[in-house]
Amino acid sequence: MREFKLAPFGNLSAASVEAHLGLYKGYVEQTEAVLKQLRDATVPQAATAALTPRETLARRLSFEGNGARLHELFFEQFEAPGEGNNGTFSTAVSQRFGSFQAWQDDILELGKTRGPGWVLTCFEARSGLVDNYWIDLHEFGLPADSAVLYVVDLWEHAYWTDYGAKGRDHYMRDLLAHSNWEISAKRYQEAWRRAA
Repeated sequence: MREFKLAPFGNLSAASVEAHLGLYKGYVEQTEAVLKQLRDATVPQAATAALTPRETLARRLSFEGNGARLHELFFEQFEAPGEGNNGTFSTAVSQRFGSFQAWQDDILELGKTRGPGWVLTCFEARSGLVDNYWIDLHEFGLPADSAVLYVVDLWEHAYWTDYGAKGRDHYMRDLLAHSNWEISAKRYQEAWRRAA
């Protein structure tokens, strides 16, 4: 499990940060538990109440594993505050959206999607373009062959306590204002190198 040094920002309290990190810990622990069961050669044959069928384990692995990884990507962006937008990342999103501001506006627009989920900015290797995606659950809708560059956690646990039921937009604006764009730039550069 990764350790993160996150400080509260905007309306986000230390208690919410700690609760969110605790949730992440749960995803990591559940991922490890599923992997342990999958390594047990008797799992596919067993049909006892203590063991779940292979299909259920595979689905849980996708949910728990992606839940853990998306939280890691999300937390990385806020460990050290950035200073303004990064030229590399800004250029990448501007190629698709016209400007860094237009990209942020699209993030905010996608964030209005009803229900819990994630907004991801991804680099698609085949086209070489960056786009934003709405992901309902951790494992549904992740674009295949894409590298995640930026993550917004829009499950209620991420913002409800400090921003309230109607505070999603304010929460997202605080995230955008406190993001370390060097992280997204590094992810973009790594994805570009892998695609080349």
